Amino acid sequence: MSDGPGSNRRAFFGRAWRDALAAAPKVAPKPFAIAAALRDAPSAEAAAPSPLAAMPAIASGSVTLDDLVVQAALAGLQDRADAVCALARHSVRLTPAADGRSSFGGEQYLAQIDLASVAALGAALPLPADGWLMFSADAVTVASDRAPDRGSRPLAASVELSLPRVWSAPVEALALSTDERIVWQQLRVWLAESQGVELHDSTPGLLALHRLLGYPDETGGDMPLMCELLQAGVELDEPYPRMHPLARELETQALRWQLLLQLSVDDSERIYFWVTADDLDAGDFTRVRVIR
Repeated sequence: MSDGPGSNRRAFFGRAWRDALAAAPKVAPKPFAIAAALRDAPSAEAAAPSPLAAMPAIASGSVTLDDLVVQAALAGLQDRADAVCALARHSVRLTPAADGRSSFGGEQYLAQIDLASVAALGAALPLPADGWLMFSADAVTVASDRAPDRGSRPLAASVELSLPRVWSAPVEALALSTDERIVWQQLRVWLAESQGVELHDSTPGLLALHRLLGYPDETGGDMPLMCELLQAGVELDEPYPRMHPLARELETQALRWQLLLQLSVDDSERIYFWVTADDLDAGDFTRVRVIR
């Protein structure tokens, strides 16, 4: 018995994503090179979903920056209040929902983000208050209206406040003591539980989450440095950017790179779009870097 046109469409886009990823380098030196094969990928039966993939939750609780600072002091980080304030970021979780205004995985666009629904969440985000953020194989642009895109899947937006993982470059720069590192992780757990969401690092398998802004769900922590090396004209032929001779020189400057969008592909892989803080503030997405 046929599964119907919906299943055929899912099969088509699942194979398209996989073919694009298989053909792409681990680090794409040009924006959106990873997605270049999406438009012409052949139709085929979709592979079975990964049994390790976990479906993300919608953020259901609210935590203010003041709440976070109070909890940090109670947990033992009272001397790190400034760092907690400086590193806390709002992030928009994009989760499947039939009535979602944003979308993912169409024929033409990787994602279309409804900026009005993001602004309605009430968080202070460095994005336009209306229009659409369009991610395609060629550019990231802000459009006044959504373009029809057959096969795209709706996504709903919810906001969460987040902190980077303890081994990330900005936290490493704080030179936390062993006890402070433990408390920092406990604070991240409290923050997630208070907002009704899960942490990537405490979820079995891959968390199939799309994320706008904030911090990426990943395990390496080297992507900002990758972006900075690429921006300096370096060709990364090996997977360990910290081994490059310019790594130490560019480490501090690499902190300017921020996550723009994280897309979870076919429940097994992710693509990350990075932008500098200055370009994000200016609404300039012409120098976005893409990392698989």
